[in-house]
Amino acid sequence: MDLRRWRQAKDIFIYKKSLSEILDLHALWLESNQERGQQFILGLEINKAIYQKAGIKETDSTTFSIGPLVLKKANIGIDEITEWSYFSGADLRRVQLEGADLRHATFSHACLGGANLKNANLNDTDFNYANLRGANLEGASLCRTTFRETDLYRANLRGADQSGAESINASFKGADLCDGKLANTRFTQADLREAKLCRAELRKASLRWADLRDADLSEADLSEADLRYAILVGAKFGEADFTRVKLGNTIFGYNDLRKVKHLETCIIKRACSIDAHTLETSQNLPTDFLRGCGMSNRFIDAIKNVNNR
Repeated sequence: MDLRRWRQAKDIFIYKKSLSEILDLHALWLESNQERGQQFILGLEINKAIYQKAGIKETDSTTFSIGPLVLKKANIGIDEITEWSYFSGADLRRVQLEGADLRHATFSHACLGGANLKNANLNDTDFNYANLRGANLEGASLCRTTFRETDLYRANLRGADQSGAESINASFKGADLCDGKLANTRFTQADLREAKLCRAELRKASLRWADLRDADLSEADLSEADLRYAILVGAKFGEADFTRVKLGNTIFGYNDLRKVKHLETCIIKRACSIDAHTLETSQNLPTDFLRGCGMSNRFIDAIKNVNNR
């Protein structure tokens, strides 16, 4: 299809195309800057068993995809259509995949900026090196998913289940992870600056070397999490649970730790850095916590005397 004809088309219908052809045409559609109201409608020839399993009538199966590229509530798991599981390097900006079943899919190096993956099943999916800036992953299932060096700037992951996921060197700057299930998740060296983690379940999560500057961890469950070498400057903790949190070379700064629960149970491997503002604001921090952070008894007594004045 030549570009001029493509741009003049009011509605574009693509039937019985391979995945690679669909992705090429979708990329061309994005480049052509179609006016609002025009549609990119995808049709694939799929056997009747898959129609029935996906809950799609055979008569309208070729029109269940609308938008820039929409596969809303389509069941495209690896067991049904293995070809669809491979989206490596694809340009899928603003793609609509709400409620889709994409278990085991590969989106490495793909561009999914502004994509809608709300409530999608993305367990065991590969998002390594992908662009998910501003994507909507609210309520999505992301168990054991990998986000190595993935860009999730300001993405919406509210209520998403990332249990056992790996987010090494990933960027979650400004992302919303409130109410998320993040137990046993690896955020090693992740950029979580200004991220919202209110009420998130971070039990046994690894946040080693993570940058949590100005993050909001109010009421988060951090029990048994690993915060060694993490940067916590400006982070808000509210009533976060620090039961048996691992600390060591952790940097505190401009924090209010007054309402943090179970600080005295922290397992401190090495001395931590705590600024004067945090010590003054927090007041009456547990002696075991201060001692574990590398402060002498004499210094601890001096702090308490100052705070009691």
